[in-house]
Amino acid sequence: DFFFKCGAHPTPDNDTSVALDLITPNYRNVPCLACTDVTPTMQPPQSYSVGGHRSLQASPQAPGQSTRVTGARSPVLVFQCLDRHVICLDCFHLYCVTRLNDRQFVHDPQIGYSLPCAAGCPDSLLKELHHFRILGEEQYDRYQLYGAEECVLQMGGVLCPRPGCGAGLLPEDGQRRLECEQRRGLGCGFVFCRECKEEYHEGDCSATHRWERGVDMQGYVIVEEAARHARWEQASRDIILETTKPCPKCHVPVERSGGCMHMVCPRAQCRFEWCWLCSVEWNRECMGDHWFG
Repeated sequence: DFFFKCGAHPTPDNDTSVALDLITPNYRNVPCLACTDVTPTMQPPQSYSVGGHRSLQASPQAPGQSTRVTGARSPVLVFQCLDRHVICLDCFHLYCVTRLNDRQFVHDPQIGYSLPCAAGCPDSLLKELHHFRILGEEQYDRYQLYGAEECVLQMGGVLCPRPGCGAGLLPEDGQRRLECEQRRGLGCGFVFCRECKEEYHEGDCSATHRWERGVDMQGYVIVEEAARHARWEQASRDIILETTKPCPKCHVPVERSGGCMHMVCPRAQCRFEWCWLCSVEWNRECMGDHWFG
């Protein structure tokens, strides 16, 4: 079987790693859709794989700190949306933690607890959840805890509201009085109202105990203009337009890396000879006037 191994640490033969295929060196110099900086690739990164018991640690960044970095922090994450938006790993870390704090991860029945593209693109949930291991152990533990809690809620369950507990309960339909039973080291014994999540009471819930609805909890906002410039595939097309010219005969993009202006189409079925400056068939006039520029 083919599998990845961690390139930064010695590992035994039975220790395999998961490929984080959305993380890649920013060799197209695409700006991050959040901070708009370009993280240049100065040297090859060591590894983009995460082992079963290891995490790829992203360095913390203070608010407002520049993200123009090099070396091992130069990789970016390319979302799976149609525009293939690019985000640097520092901003991805901030995006995940912000959404985690606001409980805005998405629970998908097929994928699990995940996040979409930071620009809000449809059908862009991260499918390989090991990408969230770059959050570090502490935040990844929170991610797993919240994911388990969200699974309980999706099943119609309730979380114990007492601070420090949060145990998941699966009560029967219509059951209003709930008790967080203490079993096998879990639960706290708190008895609470299913409606207002306060200590159990008879009668209607107090208005002060009801959750406020309609509040915009969007805690991570992407500027539309920045998202427009942070397209991975568009950057590739721009590079082709800037560094190549189409063959005048078959129109395949041809790159000139130096030398004379005499070009030969690399396409085997074409092999048309033409002038880089004039974009016409190579002739004596081109040869005499600007063979070497």
